[in-house]
Amino acid sequence: MARIALVYRVNEDDKSTQGIHQKMVDQAEAWKFLGHEVSTYYTKNDGLYRNDRKIKNLNLQKSISTKFWYFYLFFYSLKASLTSQDYDVIIFRYAPLSTGLNSLASKIKTINPEVRLIIDMPTYPYIKEYSFLKRLVLGVLENEHKKHKKHFDYILHLGKEETIFDIPTIAIRNGVNVQAYSPKKNYDLPYQKIRLIFVGALHKWQNLRSFLLSINEYFSEKPEIDLSIKIIGDGPELATLKSLVLQKALLIPKVFFIPSLYGHELDEYINESDLGVGYLGGNNRGVTTLSPLKHRHFAARGLPFIYRCVDEEFDNTSFAFKMRTDLLSKASIYQMVEWYLGFSKNYSDESASIRDFAEHELSWEKQCEKIIYQLNIL
Repeated sequence: MARIALVYRVNEDDKSTQGIHQKMVDQAEAWKFLGHEVSTYYTKNDGLYRNDRKIKNLNLQKSISTKFWYFYLFFYSLKASLTSQDYDVIIFRYAPLSTGLNSLASKIKTINPEVRLIIDMPTYPYIKEYSFLKRLVLGVLENEHKKHKKHFDYILHLGKEETIFDIPTIAIRNGVNVQAYSPKKNYDLPYQKIRLIFVGALHKWQNLRSFLLSINEYFSEKPEIDLSIKIIGDGPELATLKSLVLQKALLIPKVFFIPSLYGHELDEYINESDLGVGYLGGNNRGVTTLSPLKHRHFAARGLPFIYRCVDEEFDNTSFAFKMRTDLLSKASIYQMVEWYLGFSKNYSDESASIRDFAEHELSWEKQCEKIIYQLNIL
């Protein structure tokens, strides 16, 4: 049995990061299921927490000063706990704009030379996810990033790169705790209509704007099959999408915006939907292989979905429609509709098989076993 720590610089009280926090919880449960002792480190508005117990008072309400503290002193605040617990493995969710990680890692290695330190890299390369200003900050931090190889043993990576920062990678994929998600229960499909649902943070690289424009073109031809879409989430692209819909008369009665919801809050909306909308950005973030959590969450609920990227777990399945990677257009929507009409002929049975696929192929236990093999943890 190994003693493992998961360190997530994420605020449980911030609703915009609920999905990331849930990922940490699911990973911890998987490690425990495999027989290991796990500690989780994260924050709430009032402080730093370890396993649901506050270990340091911090004021993390949203302000310039607290953001400064959050970004630059988070790792400093962890020093006492991480250096006193004698962990075998410590996994840090990576935050490229943070400093202090190398200093903390150095102190941990000095006290416990046998510990394996691992970076969990959510996305790489990540440069296209950031604004111009944040890219400038990344440039300033480049030398700090190059020093990671002095302290870290591995990087968990969703892509194909064998090394990052000259550190060997362990290739994993995102997983899902299927039991945490209620399955779709309503199979009463509407006549000649497809009810779409998107769930997640709204960023430009999700490409929802192009998708909505394609639907608008589709509506202009007065098709037999009607469409509607619920967009559940918040983010920097929300205002742009709302403005677009208001400018397109055909979209106004068909597109519905709903604030962010998580977990069982989504059950009712999933039951009222027929088809999920996954990641549609192709490789516009400069990432050739993706592993979006939203795809795994749809699968856990038994909901078929569309997507537009390379996601190896779903590229050859019958329940996920991979849209062409060239420009989205009304032709893309017609192809989606044609595929769905064939799929929906046996919807209830297919839905059950999707959830079964998720349970057997997409578990976090399966991903943790890859790390166990690489580290030779008994």
